[in-house]
Amino acid sequence: MSLKLLAQLEQSYNHINKLKSDRIIRALESAEGDQTIVDMSFTGEVIDEFTTKGYITMAFPTLFPYGTADLRQLRPRKVCECQYFQYLMKYKDGRFARDSRFSILDVETIA
Repeated sequence: MSLKLLAQLEQSYNHINKLKSDRIIRALESAEGDQTIVDMSFTGEVIDEFTTKGYITMAFPTLFPYGTADLRQLRPRKVCECQYFQYLMKYKDGRFARDSRFSILDVETIA
């Protein structure tokens, strides 16, 4: 791995940890004390997008705070990649469309 890539990975890791900490603090301070917070674990292992179940929710814990709704998750009916990303990009709060990294994943997965 190049030093530039390692620096970017470290920056992303630190960014995720800060967002995670901020989210936990907000949840604890909120009046809704019954919220469930999923604690995602982070490792230095490379994730294989073809064999790792839940890789999208693991890659974007701030977009999928409960670790659910992954592309490869079992569903009553099959959802193609195109439908999956179209739905998320139009999701009511706009968080998927605003996230530049998720938009890149969307384009690369469908292409």
